Amino acid sequence: MAKRSPTHRRCSSSSSSSSRILLIQALALAITTCSLSTVSAIYCDNDNCYDLLGVEQDAKLRDIKKAYFNLSLTYHPDKNPGDEKAKDMFQKVANAYEIVSDKESRKRYDYALKHPEEFMWNSMQYYRFRYSPKTDFRLVLLFTVAVLSALQFYGSKARYERAMTQAKRTTTFKQRLSNLEHEWLANREAEARAKALATKYGKVAKRTGKPTKDIPQDVRRQLMESIKLDVGCEPPDWWKTLGGYIIMLPVILYRFASFHASWTYKYRILGKSYESGPYADRALLTRKALKFPEHIWKDELSETQQASLVQRELWKPENLVEFNKERKKVGFLKACGGIPKPARVRTSRWDQDRFESDE
Repeated sequence: MAKRSPTHRRCSSSSSSSSRILLIQALALAITTCSLSTVSAIYCDNDNCYDLLGVEQDAKLRDIKKAYFNLSLTYHPDKNPGDEKAKDMFQKVANAYEIVSDKESRKRYDYALKHPEEFMWNSMQYYRFRYSPKTDFRLVLLFTVAVLSALQFYGSKARYERAMTQAKRTTTFKQRLSNLEHEWLANREAEARAKALATKYGKVAKRTGKPTKDIPQDVRRQLMESIKLDVGCEPPDWWKTLGGYIIMLPVILYRFASFHASWTYKYRILGKSYESGPYADRALLTRKALKFPEHIWKDELSETQQASLVQRELWKPENLVEFNKERKKVGFLKACGGIPKPARVRTSRWDQDRFESDE
């Protein structure tokens, strides 16, 4: 078999490289043609939007409006009944005007005409403009949070007012209000008598009738507000709504992180015992061991009872078991010791289960 000469090899290699170059150029031309047709098909169905309106690409908006007005009158279906070509042209003109009349859409279309090779980017920009919401998403989110916070606040307010109304109808509340009214009237009579004796005016008129008739409405309202009611729900507060929590989220996260970091450093890294910690830490451990909510710990137990429970070191399992046994025998209030706080008007099921059965 005859061997090929070096000259023949060079000619064959040069011909193969030139064929590759021609193939790449043909492929680039095909891609450019495809991208041009794709851009046109996306916006104006293989037509140029400016050519449809009969204006230049750098035409001003008033010229575009004028051209669209004239073309819409020319191709309007009412002026051309039964003419499908006029109807189709009217729709094309309307679509072209919608694209080039909007500043943002026209900017995207001009970019697509200038850079037809970026047909994927141009397609994404077109569909994003066409189908994305026109309103800023941040405004929508802000409005949604505001509406939900308002509904949450006023719903909490309605529940609290309804619970307060029911609590004020109880016999315990009425009796305590009557005692406060008699006390207020007695103090007023004592002050009047002392003033009469000091000024030598003589006798003081005695009150007659029901106490409520002698008490001003504003004073009676203050006396009613001074009675602490436990209605099972907290008063409405804007800071305890969704919007309030979002605003306070950085502060909440900072407090949470700082508390746990301090706790870990003191009791895990340094190895301090809970008994040597501050009273607030031991009170927290006691409350967690008893599974008491914070408002129950503060409102239902006196300081003496809290101190008695903290001294028993209930965070230790053996002490908690011993306390629970004693509690079953003598009741909670006697087991924790100390003088309980004055009885309050309780309407929550939690209070009835925890305290009224023990009392």
